[in-house]
Amino acid sequence: MVPDNSDKTTNSKHQYVPVADFYKGKTIFITGGTGFLGKAIIEKLVYSCSDIKKIYVLTREKKDMTIIQRFEKLLQEPVFARLRNEKADVLKKIVPIQGDITLPDLGMKSEDEELLINEVSVVIHSAAIVKFNDILRNALLSNVEGTRKILELSKRMKAIEVFVYISTAYSHTDQKILEEKMYLNTIELSKAKNYAEEHYITGGSDEDMMKFIKDQPNTYTFTKALAETLVERNRGDLPTIIIRPSIITSSFREPTPGWVDNWSGATGIIVPINFGVNKVLRTKNNVVLDIIPVDYVSNLTLIAISRYNNCSWIDSTLCLFISCFSGLTVYHSCTSSINPLTMKKFVQLGQQYTYENGFGEISPKFVTIYLTKYKCVVDLITFILQTNPSHLADLWLKILGKRTKYVKFQKRALMVREALSYFTMNTWEMKCDQSRQLYESLSSEDQATFRCDPKDIDWKEYIFTYCKGIETFLLKRTALSK
Repeated sequence: MVPDNSDKTTNSKHQYVPVADFYKGKTIFITGGTGFLGKAIIEKLVYSCSDIKKIYVLTREKKDMTIIQRFEKLLQEPVFARLRNEKADVLKKIVPIQGDITLPDLGMKSEDEELLINEVSVVIHSAAIVKFNDILRNALLSNVEGTRKILELSKRMKAIEVFVYISTAYSHTDQKILEEKMYLNTIELSKAKNYAEEHYITGGSDEDMMKFIKDQPNTYTFTKALAETLVERNRGDLPTIIIRPSIITSSFREPTPGWVDNWSGATGIIVPINFGVNKVLRTKNNVVLDIIPVDYVSNLTLIAISRYNNCSWIDSTLCLFISCFSGLTVYHSCTSSINPLTMKKFVQLGQQYTYENGFGEISPKFVTIYLTKYKCVVDLITFILQTNPSHLADLWLKILGKRTKYVKFQKRALMVREALSYFTMNTWEMKCDQSRQLYESLSSEDQATFRCDPKDIDWKEYIFTYCKGIETFLLKRTALSK
């Protein structure tokens, strides 16, 4: 049983430290800060932990803009709206540092490197190539070698307290039940590097590569698993946390309900269905789709950092083992083991939203979806209800002298559907007992501020919020005002 958390201000051995108090005067270094999860972490840190000293964000320079220009544009995005409106003065605490995890020495200026070594106390490494089927050489360079460089820099930091690696709950898909612990890889990193170079030079086939990575569905999950092992073996005595989120989706509540800034993951499933572009999905009704709101992931990450050296919430013997002996903890941000959402329910709730509210400019009567585990049925329905109609629609546009578009839409929808088919056809049970226990250890005030318990998600409320967010932030409709 989890102890009552109504009053955690004192303890026989420890005094409760509020999450925000932990971050007072701290300097954070984050990679991947311009990505979906990275933005959410930065926004939440500055908004709810306003006494933080500084957040340095590793930022790549682009051809058409400097990192300062890029960052000024970043801070104008919707994710930072409440900060601009309520706490604009704290935005100056977010500082870009020029660099790139794929470059030698991180492409960083020596003075910036020295600044980080002297000032930073917490490192959050979130940067990665998230493209599922990028060539293995590129994925290794970013996801593994990039992690090595950040880890080595972190080990040189004089005031380092915690190193956080953001992994994925799908890094070990050979495990149908995934615990919050480390797993061994069947392929050594050196072997993976050699194969990747050979495959790249010789122009090897995708089929050969899939045979090499064995139980992994793509180069993304494969390299994330390798990166976990690299962190475990090379961290030395560096206090380390690995966060494994499942499929990260729009925010539930913060910084604003439904915020999403990309079309990947589950968004790539629900949008074509709600638009009436995709009529069939290869899955089974009882397959569990493990999705988690982005604010739940960012909140868990910040809690885990703040509680790393606070043992009052856990049995002292277990705490001694985790924090003092191993120095590495693993937390899952996921829903399948405690609040499962089946593919059938996910699709039905998306359809229900569309029937009741519309979606984009599409009439709800066009939104139908068939679920089947048989590929031949998927191919047949696709040909009859998707491929043929899209060609006919484009032919009609040509006759009218207009630009064609429907075949292009279809190709995109089918590409996303194929990339995600492995995940829509398989179920994993991802445990989150340690994460939930961590959350239960918080005071009621901190629980309200840093909500991340997946048990609390009402799926109808969330999927409706998610769909509204897609309309608002991706389709640029004012759906939230309906």
